[in-house]
Amino acid sequence: MNLPKVKPEVLIREEPDETYVINMTTGKIFRFNETALKMLEACQEGITENELVERLTDEETDRQVVDEDVRKTLKQFKELGLVDDNG
Repeated sequence: MNLPKVKPEVLIREEPDETYVINMTTGKIFRFNETALKMLEACQEGITENELVERLTDEETDRQVVDEDVRKTLKQFKELGLVDDNG
């Protein structure tokens, strides 16, 4: 299954010391850890959930843990209104 797409009203803004994710509709600003930012950026690439898990597993050790974390984080992105629900 392909990853959900980042909504058009969501802006990822990189600053020298921090990266911010801004929902321009709600005005909410978020800061995520590096792995969550990689996941959000992957949502813009049109890759599958499995490809993302494989990509992150290179940096982690346990694929099952990575898979669970990916699912939880994608759910959180949807709840925060950052990605489309139909992904």
